[in-house]
Amino acid sequence: MRPNHHPIGKPLLTTEVYPDDLDTTAAALLTLEPEDKALIGSMLDDIVMNVDVNGIVCTYYDPTRQRIDPVVCVNILRLFYRYGRGHELAKTLEWVQETLYSRTYLVGTRYYPTPEAFLYFFSRFLETSGDEDLQDSLIPILRQRVTERIGFPGDAICISMRLLACSFVGLPNPVDVDVLCSMQCEDGGWPAGSVYRYGKSGISIGNRGLATALSISAIRKVSLLFSLNTTFCPLEIHCLLI
Repeated sequence: MRPNHHPIGKPLLTTEVYPDDLDTTAAALLTLEPEDKALIGSMLDDIVMNVDVNGIVCTYYDPTRQRIDPVVCVNILRLFYRYGRGHELAKTLEWVQETLYSRTYLVGTRYYPTPEAFLYFFSRFLETSGDEDLQDSLIPILRQRVTERIGFPGDAICISMRLLACSFVGLPNPVDVDVLCSMQCEDGGWPAGSVYRYGKSGISIGNRGLATALSISAIRKVSLLFSLNTTFCPLEIHCLLI
């Protein structure tokens, strides 16, 4: 297993040669959890060296594309904390913390179009970091930032991410649960929405499968956690059709 990138087959709507990226690589390592620790160590060593002049981890394994994105950085931080090496990316951590404090995520990031993407992935990072000091210092500000987003319009992916972040910081949010339920299609799924975008063109990428999985997870998690009285949302029937 070596670095990955998200296009399958020939890249579309971008350059003919598309470099491997650290976002997809982090997701693969966190999901697959390879048994070869030496391999993981060597890949993390490569990532530590792949930083810009400010010490922030870049998105691509390509010195000619020194792009940075706070969501990508949060996902890479999650990977490093998973393997006990979070201290090696101190400058990257400082940058994503400043992004949270300053609310610069409100316009989306280079590759993720909604504020909720940053808040959701930041919550996942904190949840799995195993660092109590980090959690104690950042969960209160994250809770405030998530509270500020309740009730804002968005697609199914956006609202699902918001609800999952709400559940992590202990915020009941029946308003957005009801909105998300109202978006469910007759076939039991949810509309694709937008989870990602090309940095240069801004073209959005969505997926109904992802939107549906996130929607079901968000509604169930928040509803079970807070025993909310939501409007009718026949998940038990419709999930059988997916």
